Amino acid sequence: MNWLGVPFLFDKSVENLSLSLNNIPKLVIETPFSWETVISALIAGLLPSAIAYIALNNNFKLANHQTKLIEKKEFSQAFRVAAADYTTEMIMYTSAFQQWKIAGVHDFEALQRGVLPKELIAPMKAVEKSKNNLMLLIPPDTGALLITSLAKTQQKMQNYLKADIAAEPEKKEFNDSANDFMYDCHELLKSLG
Repeated sequence: MNWLGVPFLFDKSVENLSLSLNNIPKLVIETPFSWETVISALIAGLLPSAIAYIALNNNFKLANHQTKLIEKKEFSQAFRVAAADYTTEMIMYTSAFQQWKIAGVHDFEALQRGVLPKELIAPMKAVEKSKNNLMLLIPPDTGALLITSLAKTQQKMQNYLKADIAAEPEKKEFNDSANDFMYDCHELLKSLG
């Protein structure tokens, strides 16, 4: 409704005009939604989302733990295979070298110059390859003892190869160092968990 103005004219002579209101009307503001609904929806949404966040966080931790366990298992398997290959190739090389010595057709002067017989090239390459593979798998921070053991085994192998064919002490020292090396491999795996 439009305001039509005051229904009577003001007289300029009237100095005091008073107006009294007997009752102030109530103001009612209606919104299209109730705040109780908003607050209850907020609480109802927060509880499942908090539970979902906790569940996702725990699942992420579990997945990381499982990944680490799988990595440890795969490393352990690869390390065991590399250590077994190295030890086997080393034993096969010493055996081939001893067989070459027994055959009697050998040129020690050529050997001292670094010329290897054809029969020994493949076993020697296999030993070096397996040794390098194993060295790459040895952790640098915890593998110092194993590297020392590997060097000791290499030295015992060289002593055995240089010795006479019937040299039992060098053969025993080489076999003992190979066994010690395998034991040190087990100790390293045990320390890694």
